[in-house]
Amino acid sequence: MTMEFSHDLHPLTPLQRQQFHQKELLDMGARLLSRLDRCPLTASSGSFDREYWAWATKDFANMDLQRGVRVLVFLHQRHFPGNFYFQSPALAEWIQMAIQFWIQRQERSGAFDHLYLHENSWMAAAFTLLDMASVRHWPTLLANTSLAQAWVDTARCAADHLQSHDETHGFISNHRAAAAAALAAAANITGNDAYRTAAWQLMETVYQRQSSEGWYLEYEGADPGYQTLDTHYQALFARETNNDPRTLKSVEHSLLFLSWFLHPDGSIGGEYGSRGCPHFFPGGFEYFSQWLPMAEAIASWGTAGVAGGGSCGLRDADERNEVPLATSHVLAWECLNDRPQTTREIPLLPVQRIGMRFWPEAGLFVRSDTSHFLVFGGSRGGVIKLFHQQTGKLVFGSCGYVAQDASGRSASTLLWTTKPRMHVQRDEPFEVTLHAPFFFFRTNRLMKPWSFWLFRLFNLTVGRNLAFNRFVRKHLIIGRFLKERRPAGVLLKRCLHRMEGRWHISDTIEQTDKQFNPVSMEELGLFSTVYMASAKYFRKQDLQQVWRHPLTASQSQQAGVWTTQQALES
Repeated sequence: MTMEFSHDLHPLTPLQRQQFHQKELLDMGARLLSRLDRCPLTASSGSFDREYWAWATKDFANMDLQRGVRVLVFLHQRHFPGNFYFQSPALAEWIQMAIQFWIQRQERSGAFDHLYLHENSWMAAAFTLLDMASVRHWPTLLANTSLAQAWVDTARCAADHLQSHDETHGFISNHRAAAAAALAAAANITGNDAYRTAAWQLMETVYQRQSSEGWYLEYEGADPGYQTLDTHYQALFARETNNDPRTLKSVEHSLLFLSWFLHPDGSIGGEYGSRGCPHFFPGGFEYFSQWLPMAEAIASWGTAGVAGGGSCGLRDADERNEVPLATSHVLAWECLNDRPQTTREIPLLPVQRIGMRFWPEAGLFVRSDTSHFLVFGGSRGGVIKLFHQQTGKLVFGSCGYVAQDASGRSASTLLWTTKPRMHVQRDEPFEVTLHAPFFFFRTNRLMKPWSFWLFRLFNLTVGRNLAFNRFVRKHLIIGRFLKERRPAGVLLKRCLHRMEGRWHISDTIEQTDKQFNPVSMEELGLFSTVYMASAKYFRKQDLQQVWRHPLTASQSQQAGVWTTQQALES
């Protein structure tokens, strides 16, 4: 059934979107220049890492921040109202300093530091090469022949690293797509067809691991927020490979999945995704909208969400995510400005019509009706997001349960489980049921002075061996803080159903293993259990889900059983 609902949020036209992007980028330009060491006399001249060069709290520069060059070159090249950066000689000088810093700080391996000293980050090689490659036609760079040659040599060295190494600590589709796009760009810059072959080999791994449900694999599952970044890198890859049909086919499939996770307030993703990412990267949708109408629909709704404050934007991010977000705004503006505007019919998003969909592999369910929009995240232990359709307000949000025993050990349902035990009863009475295990998780992930000292000793000694460095990263860092799954012997049985026009939740929690004896059990509206730096950014909806619901063991049943029933606000 097709029916367009009334929403307080209104999709933005292409002109409105372009005006929003340029306003965001003008504001971003000032922030980037404050972070840039613009003094030509210092050893850190050209670094965007102010913690490194200004506060001196670090002994390495985060080279991923050099991607800010992409934004500054855009502001230097493009003329539009209010752009006082346009063709500024001073800005051109500062950009060249930033490029020179990127060249000087490349490791012998061809990679760059990102998170720690001598990291030799494959990801940083991919990301910085890709955004540096986008400035290859900048006239000021081409006029400086010595800098241009050093820039090409650095790009070639980074591409060699991407070609001869791989990221092994997890399968992260957006990293691999970015690396493929960077290699394709390097092939176009240098004429080396081996880079193009390597680019396609890398991208094929992304397409092979793309779910039949449409989503790209991010560590262990589907993450709608990160999938907007996947789309951004797919666009950059498509641009470097002449819009190969294989890419368009893959993206079209992914958009059909992603379209279901735009909420009535314009936000997307969040706690129910595998990585908990709440960001919306607009560039890829503007790029693909010339072929795929669904991309236009997502761009108009998602950008309206960012502009209206319902979704995460540049103002909500820290500098690590703010810079790549800004580069996506650049791509979005360029696509809107450079392509001819045509009038065509744009499909309705699921949030604008009646419908429901269940993805068993992802463990996600969405239902949209005239009054509410529901997302049920079964793979993360029964996360619930219930929005009011017209106002966009989050009526109810739950991230699940946390239990603690007498020794202080903590366990929760909020850890990813692929293909969860989940069933959807579509006919009336409508019902979603889930069996979700509790897993142990660490509540203290902070670096201590002694652990930091040991880690830095590792960086300066055996950690400089690339193979050993990546072994430690995969098994001791990512394996311990992100991918570890230790069952706690507690099981949640959650039932969400609709009765007499209202939503109800019935939960039963049973202890199945006496080795973990909870002394406290509570449901929380908002919390996190895994280390994921791209999660937990603020959105307006968070104000509606800061609550705690302590449970007591049922007195009418055996020990180790907790039951609760809730009627959700309607």
